[in-house]
Amino acid sequence: MRGLTNDQACAVVFMCARFHKLLQDPVQMAIRALRDAKGCTDLSTCLKGLGANGSVIGASLCEMQVLQGRATKLIDVEAKARERLASNGRVKPAIPDAKMRTAIRQVLLEEVNGHVEFDDVDDFWSSRWAWCVNGGYSRARERFSPLDEASISGRLHRRAASESWAENIVKRWDGSVYVTPSPKLEHGKTRLILSCDTLSYMAFEHLLKPVERKWRGRRVILDPGTLGTTGTAMKMQAMQERAGKLRAMLDYEDFNSQHWNSVMKILFEELCRHVGYPADLAATIVNSFDNVLLVLGTELAGTILDTLMSGHRATTFINSVLNAAYIIAVSPTAWAKMTSMHTGDDIFAIFATIAEFEELVDAMRKVGLRLNPMKQSVGYITAEFLRCAVTDFGAIGYYPRSVASCISGNWVNDNALEAEESLNSMLNSARSLINRACGQHLVALLLVPSLMRQTGLSRTNIENLVTGRMALRGGPCYSQTPVYRSASLKVVRATENVQNDLPSHATEDYLTHHVAPAERLGLELSGANVTEDMRASSYSKSFPELFGSRVKPKGGVQAVALGRETFETLRGSEVAWQVLRLKKPEGELVKYPLLNLIKSRLSRSDLASILFEEGIEVENDIERQCWGVSKEGCVIDGFLPYSDAASLGSRSQTRFCYQRYPIYF
Repeated sequence: MRGLTNDQACAVVFMCARFHKLLQDPVQMAIRALRDAKGCTDLSTCLKGLGANGSVIGASLCEMQVLQGRATKLIDVEAKARERLASNGRVKPAIPDAKMRTAIRQVLLEEVNGHVEFDDVDDFWSSRWAWCVNGGYSRARERFSPLDEASISGRLHRRAASESWAENIVKRWDGSVYVTPSPKLEHGKTRLILSCDTLSYMAFEHLLKPVERKWRGRRVILDPGTLGTTGTAMKMQAMQERAGKLRAMLDYEDFNSQHWNSVMKILFEELCRHVGYPADLAATIVNSFDNVLLVLGTELAGTILDTLMSGHRATTFINSVLNAAYIIAVSPTAWAKMTSMHTGDDIFAIFATIAEFEELVDAMRKVGLRLNPMKQSVGYITAEFLRCAVTDFGAIGYYPRSVASCISGNWVNDNALEAEESLNSMLNSARSLINRACGQHLVALLLVPSLMRQTGLSRTNIENLVTGRMALRGGPCYSQTPVYRSASLKVVRATENVQNDLPSHATEDYLTHHVAPAERLGLELSGANVTEDMRASSYSKSFPELFGSRVKPKGGVQAVALGRETFETLRGSEVAWQVLRLKKPEGELVKYPLLNLIKSRLSRSDLASILFEEGIEVENDIERQCWGVSKEGCVIDGFLPYSDAASLGSRSQTRFCYQRYPIYF
């Protein structure tokens, strides 16, 4: 393994563990995969083209190029960004704007049921503490629009920046979008990210968040995470049973670069008209696509010519809607005949005949839409959507991708994880490795020595946790018998906030205008200093040394321990995927952000008092009633992704769920 990096050497070990029962010379194959990234890419193309990616061996060989790790195939960020200032040979798809408008209208009519309610802009602004996410904050706008400057120095995230503005800056947005480029280090490649400024994010958030809540997701799926991997696989199977067996996977090539300003403007003209968005705000939104400005260092390099920015608030929305609209525009007949799902640049479709598939692909190519042949396949054996191969016998993810994520998420990381974080992260990784290895526990046992060092827990306990024989209390365990085996995790952690004079405008606005009676009662009962908690929520990511700094026990190691192991016999059983289809319990108090912030300080009697004041009768499982989640975990008989298995605890009545259609993901 001479010449390999540490993360690549780790990958070899994980691949050998998987290959040792599949191949005659597992070590040679694993090392060769790391030495020949292009060969791995070509192999993946062949496997997917043949439908072999849905087999046990094929899924273990697919996409091994990701094992190269991050910071590979580096790019010239500035040069790549400057390409967006000119056409560089890009040709607009030959679809008349009138056809695109009609197609976009059809998508919106199918997916959004009429008028949508939007917050008053002032109410929207004063509630920003509740909705502003912790994404990266760029200071590019500040250099050219000093009025929008955040009054806090240093590296910031959006939530922290939102605390610095007293005045409603969304109301004065002129539609300009400042863009800064950066490299995104992905597994096996480096991608250009074009991030948009926070003010434009806020303006589009005002429009899109209410629309996304009303979105039906019939064929255009804005958030596939809501279905989960199991839900997506079962939906694909159901589509095939209804519509036919010819499965097609299509993927647009460099999709962001295929959108033109005129088309994106039409999309938002039609969206704003369809949902009743205020005309003055709509005009600014629409015109912003002609005013996207590239900033390189301190230089305003120019106006970006067409194309969609990868870091725009509307990137997923635009890609997903236009993904479907292009097909409607070029072949309305194909759209009517085929059954399909569209998200981002991915398409999964069912066709009656190969001729119908060829007709659509030919029509798309004829107008200049570019498809990625590497991610394109058609056949009767295997379907792929969102990197999950689905067959009649089960769904499976690609093992090398799980290896790459495990390594970069647990060892190759800028931020050292503390014991509790490391344990939770590795349990998730362990289940992903086991599932994609079709139940081979050896691949997860490789994590044991590292977890023992980081947590101080015994080998026996760690082995039971990573293999799923035992659960952390409230999480899933995997067994063919209805016995829930678990232990609680005890963490020794102290927090302290350092005195500081950072501004709190978002916090103060929220407390002044948006505190509900239930929240006031909860604050009174808990005695919490909610102002400081809110400021910590806004600033802890940008200034961890000031807010919520963790004080570690002597020796610098966070102390964790397992409580007494318990065994609970369960009665009855349910089909896992049917339980996952049930609506997740919302929780009576989830809608109150401040109660969510202090829920660890609210006792059962406090919760009962709040429910009583709300006129709600108290149930036995008050945790589930209030928060929509239960502290009770479940037993899984079969193969399910960790995230789907964990969500069953709050939905299942019996807490023993079996899955006969395996989801090896």
